[in-house]
This record gives sequence, C-alpha cells and structure tokens, in this order.
Amino acid sequence: MAKEKALSVIEQIRKALREGSAGKSGMPEELMFIPVDGKKVVRFLSEFDKPVQVVMHDKWGELMPQPCFEYYGDEFGDCPYHGGNFRTSTQYAYTVYDYEADTRRIFLQAATQASALDDLLIIWDDLETLTDRDMLITRVKAQKGSRYKAREHQRHATAFEGKENKPFPEEKIYTVLKGLINREKDGNGDSDKDDRPSRRGEEDRPTRSSRDEDVDRSSRRRGRDEDDDRDQRRGRGRDSEVHASGNRASRREEDPEDLLGGD
Repeated sequence: MAKEKALSVIEQIRKALREGSAGKSGMPEELMFIPVDGKKVVRFLSEFDKPVQVVMHDKWGELMPQPCFEYYGDEFGDCPYHGGNFRTSTQYAYTVYDYEADTRRIFLQAATQASALDDLLIIWDDLETLTDRDMLITRVKAQKGSRYKAREHQRHATAFEGKENKPFPEEKIYTVLKGLINREKDGNGDSDKDDRPSRRGEEDRPTRSSRDEDVDRSSRRRGRDEDDDRDQRRGRGRDSEVHASGNRASRREEDPEDLLGGD
C-alpha cells in the first residue's frame, strides 16, 4: 500500500514537471517537447525517408524558429525573413506516437550535429525502416544549448501498441507549425505582439520629467565646482614638484606607449 502511494506521488511530480516544461516552451500542443535531460519512448509512424520538409527562419535572441510565411498565402503577407541576418534552414517533421502522452506528436528536427537525425540515419541505414520498433529519444546538455540522441528501444521488431498508427497529413503539420509564428522570445506564446525585428528608437527610451532633469543639472554643476576647488588646492601643492622635474611628467602622460602598457 505504501509503495502504491509513493508511486502515485511520483506520478504527480512527473506530470507537474512535464506540464510545466511544456507550458514554458510556448509550442503548440501537437509538437513533441522534450525538456533538457528528458527522454521519450516513441514509435515512428512516418518513415525516415518521408518527412514533411519545412523551411524555417530564426535569429538568436531576436526571432524564435518559425515556418516561412509563404506556406500561408496572404494570411501573413510577404515573409520578411529571407536573407539579411536571419537564418533560413530546412527542418524535417515526422509523426511519432508518444507513449507517455498516449497520442500522436510531430517530431521536428533540423539536420545538424545537435539533432537526433544523425543517430536515426544510422538506424535507418541498418534496418531500412524506423517504424517496426520503438525508439528512445533523449535530450542532453551540450557545450552550447542541448543535443538530441536516439537509439532503438528494442533490439527487434515489436507490435505497435498505440491507438493511432497513421501519420498526420501534410496540411495538418503546416497548420500546427503556424502556432510557432510570432511567439514571444520568453516562450510564453500568449502575446499577440509582432515578433518582427525592431530597432530601439526614441519612443522606446524611458521618459524623464523636467524637474528630474533640473535636479540632475544642478547636481552636476555643484560637482564640477567642488572638483575645481580640489584641483586648485592640489595644483598649488604640486607646483614645486612640476618645476623640479621639468616637463617630463606631462610628456609621459601623453605618450602613446604608456597607453599601450609600454615602458
């Protein structure tokens, strides 16, 4: 009885962590999300050589990955992210069955060294299929960001035990990915602000009242007057040293070699 209760608590913790992580990702529910140091057991419902290819745009710190506007006709207008400083890449969308969520998900990956596609390609080359057994997908910390890995969860073909065994239609995948457009950079996904690039202009700067500016000017004037008084007192005390050493000190202060740390 105690063991059953302990397992129930663990499942509650696991569910809370899973739901919290998924919410913070700001991603559509149908996209498979794996937190860092997390893992998923999945069954591929689409073969490795038959993904839906999606052109994506992003820019570090400015634009979160999102599909090109051209997939959606006039709904978003012309896509502003072609060329310039924005990165354009092809990502590959597979339908997988997520056993933990007990439903189908879209597994979206780019062909990079940080994705799971490299491991999956090795399995594909060996088996010529990914759909006859379950796969374990993990996400681990890396030097920069995180890295996905994949391996066979079983070493032999097994019967599929999920409820749905058909991949999503291509139109459905593009509809789901539309939810990535104009996400907030913090990933909360609940703002309708445009995520297009913008420059920090005068209207964005904090405003100051005229009284605050008058106080600042007055403080600066008092500070300069006090500095002048101190400089005059110090100057009188240094006169004898300056005359004794000639002009060597003033020449050395302006010597570019000193500014570079030279002798």
